[in-house]
Amino acid sequence: MVVGVFLQVANGGATDPWMVSVLDGMEAVTPAAPTTMSLGSYSNLVNTNAVRLYNYPGSLTTPGCDEIVDWWVVEQPMSISSADFTRLQT
Repeated sequence: MVVGVFLQVANGGATDPWMVSVLDGMEAVTPAAPTTMSLGSYSNLVNTNAVRLYNYPGSLTTPGCDEIVDWWVVEQPMSISSADFTRLQT
């Protein structure tokens, strides 16, 4: 299963708490110190942010692109602050 979310930079706004946990977890990972991230329940993410939710069978996005993925895409963008968007880009 893959869950896709769109991001919308909220100038002067706060980052969605779920996205903060993703960013914090990404920063904790190093080649010498792999880590496990706890992102909570996907149903909480979907129920909080979804006005519409799209589901379709699809493939991985990297070669061999095996068609083994159940995609779930949340239509409503998730808020992210400018500073956290910069964290995501680096």
